[in-house]
Amino acid sequence: MIENPEIKVALSGPAVLANRFVITAGRIIRVAFLETGGDTEPSLRTAVALSPENARELGELLLAAAEKAQSSEAVEASVAIARGGDQANRH
Repeated sequence: MIENPEIKVALSGPAVLANRFVITAGRIIRVAFLETGGDTEPSLRTAVALSPENARELGELLLAAAEKAQSSEAVEASVAIARGGDQANRH
């Protein structure tokens, strides 16, 4: 049973495929997640707006997860909690 409420919520909904990404940066970083394949036009799946600090934190979490996935380690969940600079990874 999952006890961490943030992980529970994160795993409660569907996950859509995204195989293209568009990032625009200004004072806020916007990351758009798109899906495309074959001759189909890209479809927007979702987009998020992040502060520079949250974007950096997300980047670090993605790199760590990719390294674990490439080394065949199981990744159950990683959660970043950003509250006034407070960060934590939980597995």
